[in-house]
Amino acid sequence: MRERLEEIMRDASDPRMSKRYTIDTLVTVTIDGKSKDCLMNDIARSGAAILDRELGANNGNEFEVEIPRMGSVKGRVVALTEGSTHIRLDLDDDTFEALDKMITDRFGAI
Repeated sequence: MRERLEEIMRDASDPRMSKRYTIDTLVTVTIDGKSKDCLMNDIARSGAAILDRELGANNGNEFEVEIPRMGSVKGRVVALTEGSTHIRLDLDDDTFEALDKMITDRFGAI
């Protein structure tokens, strides 16, 4: 747990990792065995993202999300706001590379 917290803190202080990109991409989230389509409004290379709706989940709930060009990625709910769900994706090397490529292809080298 402590190692993960240190990693999150490092990512937050790195502008390249924490910059958010508006992607408005249709994704499918599966949580507690139920799938829901929603928009991923924005995402950062760190894996932090915002979904356009509440999922009926609580902070800390784990889920899987199907993201175009990335495939299925696990994550967890980190915050709930009115009409939005804030999430953190669990990125391994392959999914990080896919996310980085998706951002670079869409927004250019940054």
